[in-house]
Amino acid sequence: LDSLIILGDRRLDITLRRLANAIVFHTDPRKLVEADRIITLKLKARMPELSKLEEELKLEKRGLSNEELALLVEGMKTKETTIDIMKEIQRAAPELYQALVG
Repeated sequence: LDSLIILGDRRLDITLRRLANAIVFHTDPRKLVEADRIITLKLKARMPELSKLEEELKLEKRGLSNEELALLVEGMKTKETTIDIMKEIQRAAPELYQALVG
């Protein structure tokens, strides 16, 4: 198709280049891990079924089914969750945040 993909206000390749630069040169992996931990705790508080699912997956030693993944994604697609995720990214990795929204 030779189509041009635009992410918001700029081409996708520019956004990806900015993301790669921010991750490689300006992001402390430990801060991202901490942000991930905080986001996970907030998600579990907002979606109590996540903790139950996590325990089931550990006990049964299996991965997410397509249906479970779809439910998880739908649960994450709320305004509050998006705000929480972006706040944590902004706090942990400001350059990464700028590459995403700047």
